[in-house]
Amino acid sequence: GSCQLIPSDAVEKAVDRDLGVEFYRHAPKVIGVDVAREGGDKSVITLRQGLVCHWQEEHRGLDLMTLAGIVAQHIDTEKPDAVFIDKTGIGAGVYDRLRQLNYMEVFGIDFGSSATEPEKYINKRTEIWCLMRDWVVDGGSIPPIEDLKIDLTGPEYGFTGDKMQIFLEKKKDMKKRGLASPDNGDSLALTFSMPVFPAQQNRQQ
Repeated sequence: GSCQLIPSDAVEKAVDRDLGVEFYRHAPKVIGVDVAREGGDKSVITLRQGLVCHWQEEHRGLDLMTLAGIVAQHIDTEKPDAVFIDKTGIGAGVYDRLRQLNYMEVFGIDFGSSATEPEKYINKRTEIWCLMRDWVVDGGSIPPIEDLKIDLTGPEYGFTGDKMQIFLEKKKDMKKRGLASPDNGDSLALTFSMPVFPAQQNRQQ
């Protein structure tokens, strides 16, 4: 629709887009973690490197310490340059545990905090979703995960009446429209939380 943040055709083109290793070999590796504990929502871990979202991993019903342990295993295996965790609400527990374990590449992100460009975006979550939209439209590649496709095309957007800031539809309003919480979408969006530079030069795959 006209209020859809990410066009459906752009998402279809991004699904399993065939990009060679040269499109991501030297790009920073970034992990995004959207945290959930109860109900129908799920925790999702995403690995993105440059124009390629390599994979997403979903978990339901895990306690926070178990989820933190799984994220720690991915950090040890993938050696990411940054890990962004939704620390709004219970996600703070996963963030705190990983920092306690001395994973200094881990950063906590508050979706409701101020955007880096507050004159354009009403909050951080809106900003990173808009950055993700630009990435999808401009050549990003995503795996053929149905929930991710649905999440990316689900949220609508609008503008505030006073400052004309962009705002992303709230999750509770999406649920009123019969849509689930966009956990897969939030997880990928988290990988755009801050500029990241590769700590390891001349990465090889």
